[in-house]
Amino acid sequence: MERGQEEFDNISKMIKKEMERFEVNRVKDFKAIIIQYLENLMTHQQQVRDVRSCISVPVWVSENATIHMTAGLQQ
Repeated sequence: MERGQEEFDNISKMIKKEMERFEVNRVKDFKAIIIQYLENLMTHQQQVRDVRSCISVPVWVSENATIHMTAGLQQ
């Protein structure tokens, strides 16, 4: 009976260590994924802002001139 208890205790310790390792890796992986997502989001937002700053919208047109407004599109 004593041997069975020792084996049970050893297996329990191994499972506990494995669960702790799993939890640490899960948190690290989640953090890395969130950071990558935010970096991609910031890159995309910068690209959108760059494209918007290049767009010119005519606001008034006459026979002689066209005035373009770009400042209203920048955020």
